[in-house]
Amino acid sequence: MKNEKRKKECKAKNYGSKEAALSAFRAWQEAHAEQIEQANSERLNASLGKATALTAKIRATAMGALPAWADHKAIEGLYAEAARLGLEVDHAIPLKGELVCGLHVAGNLRLLTKLENQQKGNRYVPE
Repeated sequence: MKNEKRKKECKAKNYGSKEAALSAFRAWQEAHAEQIEQANSERLNASLGKATALTAKIRATAMGALPAWADHKAIEGLYAEAARLGLEVDHAIPLKGELVCGLHVAGNLRLLTKLENQQKGNRYVPE
C-alpha cells in the first residue's frame, strides 16, 4: 500500500496534479483500447485453461489415472489452447471406459468441439 501511494504521488508530481495524471492515463487507455482488450482476453483464456486443467488433474488423480511421469506443462498448454479456441479437451481413451481405461497424459488428450465430445461420450473410438 505504501508503495502504491508513493507511485501515485510521483505520477502526480510529473503531471502537476492528480487530475492531470488521471487525464493522461485515460487518454492513453483510449489510444490503446484494442491492445488492452486483446491482452485482457488472452489473460482470461489462460486463466480459464489453468483452472480447467487443475480440475481435470484433481479428477484424474482421484481416479488413479495421473502417472507421476505426466508432462503437466503440456497438459496445461492443451487446456489453455482449448479455452482460447472455444473447444473442449477430450481423452481419446476414456479414463474410465467399459473396455479400456486411459491415462491423463498429453498423448491421450485431443481438442474437440462440444458436439463432437458429446457424441463420443465415454467410449473408446479407435481412429
